[in-house]
Amino acid sequence: DVLEVPYTSIQEVPIFPGCEKVKPSKRRACFDKKMQKHIQRKFNSSLVSQLGLSSGKKKIRIEFVISKTGEIKITNSSAPDIRLEKEGKRVVNKLPTMTPGKQNGEPVRVKYQLPITFEVE
Repeated sequence: DVLEVPYTSIQEVPIFPGCEKVKPSKRRACFDKKMQKHIQRKFNSSLVSQLGLSSGKKKIRIEFVISKTGEIKITNSSAPDIRLEKEGKRVVNKLPTMTPGKQNGEPVRVKYQLPITFEVE
């Protein structure tokens, strides 16, 4: 049972804590909003200015799986600097346990790709 479904095509998205009472058709939007809030609150943006990166848009990509028990497991990551990659992973590792996503009524592993984009002045 290695079934893994991408977040973009899962029938029932994982439920981020706080989205339980939202009607199913609005859960994806609630999940996305809570995810963005989590990143804004937890991501150490002062780290960016300390690194002396060239100006422009930068992107940290963290791929993770939300397991059938709602646990978060990072599977892949990339960033323009190893310290940013570590920070991205740290933020993802602080995500709460979720209600697992479902496909055909069964809990499945859900693959999620999180881009953290920011501007360097």
